[in-house]
Amino acid sequence: MTIAHGGPAGASTHIELELLRTNGLTAEEVMVAASWGGALALGIEAEAGLLAEGRIADMVIIRENPLLDIRNFRTIEWVIKDGVVYEYATLLNL
Repeated sequence: MTIAHGGPAGASTHIELELLRTNGLTAEEVMVAASWGGALALGIEAEAGLLAEGRIADMVIIRENPLLDIRNFRTIEWVIKDGVVYEYATLLNL
């Protein structure tokens, strides 16, 4: 199991994003903090944190727009990891 910020990765990540929004960040700022900010914090900004050629591009595809409601980050449809596309619902059954 992957651990993020002292809790299981996944649920705690969504809660953290929602708390950032509740406490004053715009939805855009939350998205930057979750991607570019995470890469900076881990010291991997040369290879991750932005969608650009030559960078690590693991990502999630979500159904609803998080700019309208940050809780929409919970509407994950697809996960792309190392160039492989996974349907999220199938990952929940692993």
